[in-house]
Amino acid sequence: MRIEVFMRLKQENSMRSIIVTCLMALVLNLVCIQITTAQVVWSDAYWKENIKQLPQLPSGWEMVPDSIIVSPNRQRMAFKMQRGRGLIVVLDGKPSPVYRKIGKLQFSSNSLYLHYIARENGPWYLVRDTHRRFAKEFVGDPILSNQGKRTAVIFKTPRMLQVRIAGVNGPVFDEVNRDSITFSPNDKQYSYFARRGKYWYVQIDDQTAGPFEDVTGRPVYSSDSKSHAYMAQTNGQWHVVQDNKPWQVANETAQIAFHPNSKQLFAWLRVDSPNWQLHINNQPVEKAISSTPVPVIFGTKAYAWAARLIVGSQTQMIREGKTLPIHGYILPDTAQFDPKSIQLVYVTRTDDGEHVTIDDVLLEPYQSILAEDIQISRDA
Repeated sequence: MRIEVFMRLKQENSMRSIIVTCLMALVLNLVCIQITTAQVVWSDAYWKENIKQLPQLPSGWEMVPDSIIVSPNRQRMAFKMQRGRGLIVVLDGKPSPVYRKIGKLQFSSNSLYLHYIARENGPWYLVRDTHRRFAKEFVGDPILSNQGKRTAVIFKTPRMLQVRIAGVNGPVFDEVNRDSITFSPNDKQYSYFARRGKYWYVQIDDQTAGPFEDVTGRPVYSSDSKSHAYMAQTNGQWHVVQDNKPWQVANETAQIAFHPNSKQLFAWLRVDSPNWQLHINNQPVEKAISSTPVPVIFGTKAYAWAARLIVGSQTQMIREGKTLPIHGYILPDTAQFDPKSIQLVYVTRTDDGEHVTIDDVLLEPYQSILAEDIQISRDA
């Protein structure tokens, strides 16, 4: 394995920040857009070739600051323009009808559609490109699925809330946790947390699970979209629910995540102890004990995982259930697997300085190592 490490002394950080700022300013200048009252003129050749210019518009229209968005494939652009109280969306050079209010502009991940909500004087419209699809009193902007095939919106009924996904209205609730709305990787399933009265429920497609005293985090799906999980509280105890089957009860649960290359579900549980223990598919990992729940790092292989344990003032790496020797303080957010999941690389701080560490082997010390400066070759 070949590891290239670009070292930076701490006193050089300020100089690098200045350089980065200058480069960002240069890039922004290259793609800047000069606005007139009649048209938009692209000053960069790339945009001239790939995005149509805006045709002549009635005088007085001005671009709304910070409203420009570019599609993921860099072939489409949209932004808002304003004249008096009127607002329009310009998509690929074509203006929309005039609205009084317009929400956040969002391209789907496949760049095929632009989504937003807009209103004239009555209810809000759910708009895809230039087509108005649904009129209600929405709560917040639409939420797009992973592949952009579906949208979710929360809207008000006379006294309660509903979620509309892919043209289908869900059950009514008193409260919907907007941040919990989750789509499966294949866009075919969805789930979210919602409250009715004093109890919480988990809506999984057209099925409602609950009631629960509380919920936390958000639902998660396996990479093949065949399994799901969430955390809920019943009778004062927390449990992870995996494919509608609860794990053992715990005082607290945290950090649930499926391995991206397997159906293994990882979660931290605190059970009658001040410390937390990592569990995989409801089985405790004997040596994975930490005073606080920590993120689990996954490799490309289905078996590869690691975590930076914290016990008191000490830190220790654990990899696939085996703890590695303690050499010093392990810097957070520095661990990564090589592309083949053969070796684990992270940064350890000792009295001599900071070391790139490969599994349990410390390399030469430097005054400071930034995580982004560690590059592992793809043929490792």
